[in-house]
Order: sequence, then C-alpha cells, then structure tokens
Amino acid sequence: MNITVFKPKGRTNFVCQWVDPVTGRKKTRSTETKIKRDAERFAGNLESELLNGTYHEDIRMMWEAFRKRFDDEYLSGHPDSTGERYRTSFNSLERIINPKLLCSLNEAAISKFQAGMRKQKNAEATIKSNLVLLKVALTWAVDQKFIPVVPKIRMPKYTPAMKGRPITAEEFERLIEKVDSINSKTPDEWIFLLKGLWWSGLRLGEALKLHWTDESNICVDLESELFHIQAHAQKGRRYSQTPMAPEFADMLKEIPRGDREGFVFNPIGSRDRKQRIRTDTASGLISDIGESAGIKVAESTSGKTKFASAHDLRRAFGLRWSKLIMPAELKELMRHREISTTMQFYVGEDAKATVKRLRQVVANTPANTPDNQPSEESGNQSQVVTENGVKNGAART
Repeated sequence: MNITVFKPKGRTNFVCQWVDPVTGRKKTRSTETKIKRDAERFAGNLESELLNGTYHEDIRMMWEAFRKRFDDEYLSGHPDSTGERYRTSFNSLERIINPKLLCSLNEAAISKFQAGMRKQKNAEATIKSNLVLLKVALTWAVDQKFIPVVPKIRMPKYTPAMKGRPITAEEFERLIEKVDSINSKTPDEWIFLLKGLWWSGLRLGEALKLHWTDESNICVDLESELFHIQAHAQKGRRYSQTPMAPEFADMLKEIPRGDREGFVFNPIGSRDRKQRIRTDTASGLISDIGESAGIKVAESTSGKTKFASAHDLRRAFGLRWSKLIMPAELKELMRHREISTTMQFYVGEDAKATVKRLRQVVANTPANTPDNQPSEESGNQSQVVTENGVKNGAART
C-alpha cells in the first residue's frame, strides 16, 4: 500500500494520503505534526493498521451521526421493543451528559452518566440495564472501527430480585375501579386490557400485539385455545404455540364473532392519537392507575415506592396457576426459557405464606391443641405431625 506524506500549501502539519483498496477513493488524514520524520513514522503506523484491518476510519464521529448509523444498521435487525429500549437509554444519556463526539464517551463520561442516573433516583437495575445497552452499542462501534476500544464500564453490583409482587384479587378490583383516574376517552378498553392481562398472563407488549387473525406477531386461535406467537414477538425469541388459560379463552369467546377483527386490545391514552399506543406509554398509565388505587408492590432502600404495574398482573397469574399445575406445565404456560425461572419465582409460595400455612396446619391438628400437649410426667416427647396428619412420638435425646 502506497501512502504519500506531504505538507499542503497553507497548512502547518504534514498529511498522509492513500487510496482505499475497497472503495477506490482517495483518503487524507493529518499526521498532526510539522516534523517530516515524525510524519513518516505516523504514515508507517497507519500503513500497518490498514494492512492489519485495525484502522479506525472516523475517530471524530459525531454522537448524533453514530446514533443514526446504529439505528439504521444495528437496530433495524431487531424487534421494535429492543429499539425502544436503546432509544430510551440514549435519550437518558443525552439528558445527563449530552456527548458531542462518540469518542468523548470515555471512562470519566460514563462514570458521570452513572452518577447522574443515581441522582435522578433510578433503580440500580435500571442503571445496570442502561450501561449494558451502552456497552453493546460501543462494542458495535469498535467493530465498525468508529472508535479504537470500548471504554471500561463498572457495572453496579446488586442482587436481582422480583421487582414487584403478585397482586391479590381484592387489589385487582381496586385497580379496575381506578381506571377513570387516567382520563382516557376509552375507559372500557382499559378495563378490558387489565382483565386480559389478569386472565392471560401475557406480557404487556404481547397483549398490545395480540391480533384476532393476523399471525405475523401473536394471534388468537380460539378453536384450539392457543396463542400462535412468532419468534420476534416474544421475549424468548422463538416461535411457539402456547396454551391459553381457560378463563382468558372464555373471556374472548364472549366477544361476538363479527367483532373479532383487528387487534384484540385497543386502549387509547389521555390524548387522542391516531397511532396505536406505545408499550412504554401504556405501562406508565397502568402504573398511574396502580398508584391511584394505592397498591404498593415494592419499596427501594432509598424509600421510593413502586406501585402495581402490568407485570404484577402476570405475576398474579403465575402464582395462581402454580398452585394448580406441575412446574413443567407452568413453564410452558408462562413461556419461560428455563424452568429455573419458573421455579425461582412461582413454584412454591413465598416464605411468609408458607409460614402462615404451617401455623394453620399445626393449629388444626388435634395432637397440637393445648389439651393434648405432653405433661411433665410423660417425659420430654415432641408430637410430630406427618404429611398425612398422623402424630408420631419422637423422644429427644
């Protein structure tokens, strides 16, 4: 490869010039030195980078230009929901540090971004999610040779846990009663959506894509009581035919056949929009309903309260069915990729509920009533209740 070193008229520093072997176009780059020997050394290093494929074409790329390239080239091959997550994360980045150049996203800038998210009282899980998305984007930038390396990102250390809890039937009724609090022009549609989430176990994004006839995303099959879900339309990224809970099937069968067209759920926000409501907008409005109903599902260490959300309806669905069917069946119903997820969150009730049930068993067993407690004369024997309610004497030693 032939790289020419020269000093253009009116310029202080030498420049390198060569012909790109791929595009055939002439390219020029400043050596940023006015000493010819240093400029020639720069040209030698540049030649090595070009031959080894490690040359970074545009280290001064504007952040705005990078966002467009990332959107057009990377996100175009991913589901809309993934694109929304990245755009939300990038918007947050711009609000906090507003980078002008892609290469300005170094360790110091990312640390400032992390501190800014904490100042805004974002949850540690949200902070980590934003940093993970940023790291993926910067890794792609390195692959495209926009920047030389991915800056070091220190991820928050936290213990992942269920971000809410299953809401009770009484709380669900309160949720329904507070639908009017969001001032929607279609409160009945919101009630229909909330009931659908309660009985179906669908994620909110899946419910909003649910269609009566179009199988391009997620479709209803009432005859077989199945969901037909394309790979790109669900979290697991695989096509599936999933059983429909009987209550949800019965709910849909109440809809007249003539009305079974288009999307199953059609909620409209507080503003009249021509386009369908976005998943994040619908999620925020359901959380607003949960707050109006006073349904608290979690509280952070900083004292921030989380109110009932769409996903807490899915949690309630999973908990109800965990008492009725086997773990493998529940995994299929919830569409978890790994059964460990099902076991962690839904198989076996939470510790407090188990303690309460154990107390009830003990209280209702004759062997454990006050009149049947062992006397001092009978020795130190413990009455042990087996699974079948039969008492056994077990002497302590």
